[in-house]
Amino acid sequence: MKLHSIVLHNFRQFKGSQRLDLQSDTLKPVTLLFGANGAGKTTFLNAFTWALYGTLSEDVEQQGRLVTDSVWRATPTGGLVEVSVELNFDHEGQNYRIQRRASIRKEGDHQATANPEVQVWVTKLDGSSEVVDAPQEKVFSILPKSISRFFFFNGERIEKLVEKSAYAEVQQDIKVLLDLEQVERALVHLPKVDKKLSANITKFGGSKASAIQAAIDKFREEEASLREEHKLLQGDLAILNEERENVRQLLLQHEAAAPIQQQRDEVTKQLAQARTDLATARKEHANLIATRGFLAFTAELGAETSRIAEKLYRRGALPRLSASLLTSC
Repeated sequence: MKLHSIVLHNFRQFKGSQRLDLQSDTLKPVTLLFGANGAGKTTFLNAFTWALYGTLSEDVEQQGRLVTDSVWRATPTGGLVEVSVELNFDHEGQNYRIQRRASIRKEGDHQATANPEVQVWVTKLDGSSEVVDAPQEKVFSILPKSISRFFFFNGERIEKLVEKSAYAEVQQDIKVLLDLEQVERALVHLPKVDKKLSANITKFGGSKASAIQAAIDKFREEEASLREEHKLLQGDLAILNEERENVRQLLLQHEAAAPIQQQRDEVTKQLAQARTDLATARKEHANLIATRGFLAFTAELGAETSRIAEKLYRRGALPRLSASLLTSC
């Protein structure tokens, strides 16, 4: 999804029709929107999610007040006020225009709950627009709501995306984004198919096949047990590492222990570097032995070969070049 423009009409702080161009190029790679607190930055961000899904983020106060306050006050009792957000974007080579709008009748200062309608148009090759049936389902297929928070989020609350409590949700969102849900469903069914196949082998495969299958089942049970134990150990290791880091930070903050801890950290770095250097030296040593180690056992043989070559050369039985080569060897 590549955003092109957004138009807000009487949407919260944005009175009348306000359009913002979001197209980018090499000269303008990003669009930056800035303003003081309460100027409407969060409202502008929520305009995208309201246009796409009809919802606002939880941090928005008075979520029922969609219409700009000044417009609502100026509207006579019984009058209708229209609020809308229109979004233009490209997705997979096609241009889309989505508009979510609502007409709210004023019956007092309180704004009644809106029942917005959404429409989606797609631009065809000839330039004409075609209304998309089931517009909300189309939006969900382009950008599922569960992963929209990775694209439209309040920077002041971005830390919520990296909290440990959000890991499971983030993992599920990534699966949706990468379209891995079907693969995951297939993986869930594979053990059932495997179990059925194993039962058939045990039943119809004869005594030898049954014995082999029984051994396979035993190994699988052991593997599952070891995997579970590995997960528990990983969890314990993560807890211990976290505790160690907490202790280290406390030591650094302690006035008396801080110099010692800093020295310890430095020694730890030096030890790690020394281990790396030792591993490199061992590799070089092994390579030297593998390529030239034979020389330690062939010194006398080389000298004897040189003497023989010299005699053959003096008798004229060996060319000068070959004798020189043997002598140099």
